[in-house]
Amino acid sequence: MTEDHGFHRPQSLAALPDSGLEVAIEAKPNERKNLAAFLDVQDIKALNARLLLQRWRGAGVRVTGSISAELTQTCVVTLEALPAKLAFEVDRKVLPEAMLDRDADPHEMLIDPEGDDPPDPLPHTLDLGTLAAEEVALNLDPYPRKAGAETPAADDDSPSGGSPFASLKSIMKT
Repeated sequence: MTEDHGFHRPQSLAALPDSGLEVAIEAKPNERKNLAAFLDVQDIKALNARLLLQRWRGAGVRVTGSISAELTQTCVVTLEALPAKLAFEVDRKVLPEAMLDRDADPHEMLIDPEGDDPPDPLPHTLDLGTLAAEEVALNLDPYPRKAGAETPAADDDSPSGGSPFASLKSIMKT
């Protein structure tokens, strides 16, 4: 992975209207190239996001919307190029540092797998490009497989028909 994904769209939150702010972002060719290296995919042909920023819990911000991407991954079986299209919804919340629960015991972590994700700390400027890059990374197939691709069968040289413990069993008998 490269150090920086190179896709930045800073958005000031100082003058966020009460009605919210709609923002559309699109990755340029050089940004897509850097982002592809960062995400360890072969190519990104398109990356678009339509986001709505709204006030949340007084001082916080809620980002909702949709992100779509057209990219090429590598099949984990055949190592061939595998085109993929992503389209998903986003719902992220950010709160000022002072409003986050930092008084909890740092050695104790309570996680509700069915609950909402906790809010992120709120910066003065929210980088919507980084948010989009993170969401694409979370929605990538970690093990892309071409349709019909089968893993190669292991060589069957062992005396018991493939069990890795068969040779140990024969040693134990002697």
